[in-house]
Amino acid sequence: VIITKDGNIDQSSKIAAFLEMTTFGPTKSEIDSLNNIWDDIARANYIRSQMDMPATSHREYYRRRVNTKWDATQQSARSDHPCSPNSKWRKYAFIKQDRHDTITSNEDIHTTFEVVPEEADLVTAIYEAEDSSGSVTFDRGSFSSSNPGFSGLGYYDMSGDGDFIQWSISSYLAGSYPVSFRYAHGSTGNNGQRPLDLYVNDVFVKTMDFTFTDSWRYYKYTELVDVNLVEGTNTIKLLVSNGYGGPNIDHMRIGKPPAVVIKTNGWPRTIAKNGVGLLDGWGVDLNGMAVTMPSYPDPPQGDLFRYVFGRTKVELDNGSEKYLDIGNPPIDFTGYEQYLTNGYFTFSNSDVFTSTASHLFSYPLLEGQEFILTSGLSDELCESIPPVSEEFDAPVLGKLPNGEWLVWSPSILLEDNGPSINAPANDIASATLEDGGGAAVILTNEKLKCANVPRTFVNEDTCVLSTLSTACKASELLSVDVEMSTENVK
Repeated sequence: VIITKDGNIDQSSKIAAFLEMTTFGPTKSEIDSLNNIWDDIARANYIRSQMDMPATSHREYYRRRVNTKWDATQQSARSDHPCSPNSKWRKYAFIKQDRHDTITSNEDIHTTFEVVPEEADLVTAIYEAEDSSGSVTFDRGSFSSSNPGFSGLGYYDMSGDGDFIQWSISSYLAGSYPVSFRYAHGSTGNNGQRPLDLYVNDVFVKTMDFTFTDSWRYYKYTELVDVNLVEGTNTIKLLVSNGYGGPNIDHMRIGKPPAVVIKTNGWPRTIAKNGVGLLDGWGVDLNGMAVTMPSYPDPPQGDLFRYVFGRTKVELDNGSEKYLDIGNPPIDFTGYEQYLTNGYFTFSNSDVFTSTASHLFSYPLLEGQEFILTSGLSDELCESIPPVSEEFDAPVLGKLPNGEWLVWSPSILLEDNGPSINAPANDIASATLEDGGGAAVILTNEKLKCANVPRTFVNEDTCVLSTLSTACKASELLSVDVEMSTENVK
């Protein structure tokens, strides 16, 4: 409860405290609607109005919105369908089910990395921060090697305002070149940001973001920035001008690395457009390697800097466990749509998505990472998608009007086969499965079991007879004769 310095509590806070005790939590709109006269009579009227409302089932509400992600059929449930109302979609690549076989958890799932053939000839040049040839100049920072994971002999530990590191490079033809920097940043100050000014040949280019990497031992690349180089010698400088100091600079990279297709279960999951490496290591070529996940992947989480990229730990073919430097990567096939052999949805502004977030992870899921498609889809592509999801099926993808990509998150579907809490007596049949789920049993090759039960004195008032040709029957109890003797009866 929020109180003032003199110990008093204002009326809005009193209403919020009241709703906290009597509901599942206050909302701003509900507080505002009650914030007129708030006395014993107002409170009694509120309680009475709530009691006069029809009863609702919170279990029923949550089942339709927060059922767990589930990409396989089992005895008690199957998945929903991407074209159904309230299907779930996400922006990031990997979920819990990408680690093990969903049903047994005994078999690891493999993820592979393949350089796209059309970019296989692209090359990059790396210029280490600790280059001793005289091509690197700096101010008052220092060189260190105490935080492993760097590429050469160490890194440049940048100091405060005015500090800089500058490379002098040559042998480039005049033209535009993409440049990026590998760095580590383990401080949460300034919302996890330590921006640096980029200069080329003493001309300001832009201020670059060097975002929190979660540890001084975790290294990742910045964005690619196109810079204009002249023929002959060029200088490229990073300057501290923000008052918070700079990150640890491992090296500068000139050139665009080949894009990489990341596949899980043999299906393209996303494209790492600027390549993929290790967050906590160097010198490992992932191209062609099949890896497993020794722990569950983390989606993008937290606030502006904690787990902002998500986390994906992989076990390499030499048995070591490392994090990918691209985190839990976003779904992105723009420019590489040819790898989506099964097609994809093109969403329009009429498709209604509701952003959602989850508190089921180490930090709350970042807003805008997961969505519910409340409107459902009527696209012709729906007909080509199997009615139920199985673990090794191709991912279902879609592209938003703003160019961002989503992948469908299959969710467990627990179908109602009984009346709702508010169903009147003459509406009981409409709240049941006419065949007891028999069609779904056939559809899943009997992985899913029948939802019908025998009529008993417990359910006789709500029991409805299944008469369709696909109707199934409940499993019958086995009858076993057991001989009673002094040996088996204690």
